[in-house]
Amino acid sequence: MSGLEQERSDLRLADRHIVEGESRIAQQEALVGRLESEGFPAPEGERLLQTLRETLQLWRQHRTQILMRIGYLEAERLHASTARAHPKTPPPLHRG
Repeated sequence: MSGLEQERSDLRLADRHIVEGESRIAQQEALVGRLESEGFPAPEGERLLQTLRETLQLWRQHRTQILMRIGYLEAERLHASTARAHPKTPPPLHRG
């Protein structure tokens, strides 16, 4: 697997983690809200919710890094293919 293919695979995984993380956060928010509405304080639930939010932020940052790496690798590939398609020829020698 090339570096670009690996990065695209990593991007799909990062996207899945983000979607799953958002779902977990929504579930935890609902659970904490239900507990608190019934008069039960939920400090552990709140701490878990904060940890989930921080983790989601890290996953989003990682996704951004993957996208930057994909952009770099795509540009590198384009540059390499352009260089092969249009090799530079040296200027003619000027004999005077």
